[in-house]
Amino acid sequence: MNLSEIAGANSKSSDPNVGKTFYDMHPSDPNQYRTVYITSNFMTNEPQGYWTNYVTGKVPDGIKPLHPLMKSRLGRMPTSISF
Repeated sequence: MNLSEIAGANSKSSDPNVGKTFYDMHPSDPNQYRTVYITSNFMTNEPQGYWTNYVTGKVPDGIKPLHPLMKSRLGRMPTSISF
């Protein structure tokens, strides 16, 4: 699957967070953050996050914080996968 197919699948998703980037602060170091890009998993139609490593610095303008419920949603496995 190439990038244009992924972008096409993302545009068909009903989740408004798909295609957006958020940040998540380090739990013990307030000077570190990481970003997560949310895409749609084409097999399960569930949101999937691509996480970066933690970096030290200030969060760039225009990036919203990742909501704790979305963080939980991205970290779970789908309960049923149809084949």
